[in-house]
Amino acid sequence: MTFKSISNARVWLPALLFVVIASDALAQGPFKGEWTVVEVNSPDWAGNGAAQKLDVAATSAGEKVDFRSTEVASDGALGCNRASYQVVTVRISEIFQGRAGESAKDAAESAGIAPNFRTLRVTCGNGESIDYHEAGKSLVALRGDFLYTLMREDAR
Repeated sequence: MTFKSISNARVWLPALLFVVIASDALAQGPFKGEWTVVEVNSPDWAGNGAAQKLDVAATSAGEKVDFRSTEVASDGALGCNRASYQVVTVRISEIFQGRAGESAKDAAESAGIAPNFRTLRVTCGNGESIDYHEAGKSLVALRGDFLYTLMREDAR
């Protein structure tokens, strides 16, 4: 009887571990993998200074962002340790954490966000979250006062 219990544990434990790991990967869906920052700007509704706009845009272009199972690997502002993922549906008025206010519809259109878009909500271990919104073949995310546009290397 003891032998059978140990054998069952050997089968079920790895299976359970596989399901947990696979669920993280599935939570990312089509967002998983490496993306490249192709544009950074500070929309008028974000209210950032022009000098800082140029500095951040110049240093962030070309940055790699890799959605891995437990982190968003990036050397810049989009990095996130102990990440958890959730694909969610948000209203246009809720994009960019609601910061676009009355301009939300225009902000969505200028970012290339079409109706029926999906959003990858990444919650970091420190409690901060970043929403990555689908915009055609790219993703857009607001971090601080800056709007980042990301594309896959093969889609450029």
